[in-house]
Amino acid sequence: TKYSKYIKNNRLIICAIPLKTHDLISEITSIVQETAELGHQVGCVYIDYFQKIPCKGKFGTRQLELQSTSADLLNTAVTNHIPIVLGAQFGRDNNSSPIKLENIRECGDVEQDVSIALGLDSNSNQQNELIVHILKNRDGEKGHKIPLKFDKSILKISDKD
Repeated sequence: TKYSKYIKNNRLIICAIPLKTHDLISEITSIVQETAELGHQVGCVYIDYFQKIPCKGKFGTRQLELQSTSADLLNTAVTNHIPIVLGAQFGRDNNSSPIKLENIRECGDVEQDVSIALGLDSNSNQQNELIVHILKNRDGEKGHKIPLKFDKSILKISDKD
């Protein structure tokens, strides 16, 4: 597959090992440095389910722990000149309530650190539709909703047209 080719050519690196925050930051920094030595640049780091990243140390609350993780990842992104995309779970009362930035489960502080925040929502009225909500955009407009076509059977997302 094309992903195997990307992995073989070091264009795609997948780490499925749960790392603590400080280990994750060390790994990101190491990959950025190794890639630069090869004359390439890391395009982006994607982290799925931000709230599952364990921290080293003790924190008074879960929110303080996530605040620390968010600040550390922001610093890593700035230091290494790379975008870091965080996946997070939104807490909502029910599926019909609108997606709001303040609904990022357990961590309102993330909303202060991010430059762009997008919410993904499947439209219950349209079986094969996924809506992208632009919740925050420091350098542009927010509040837009972008409908996309979503084929659940093969997990493929594409433009509506």
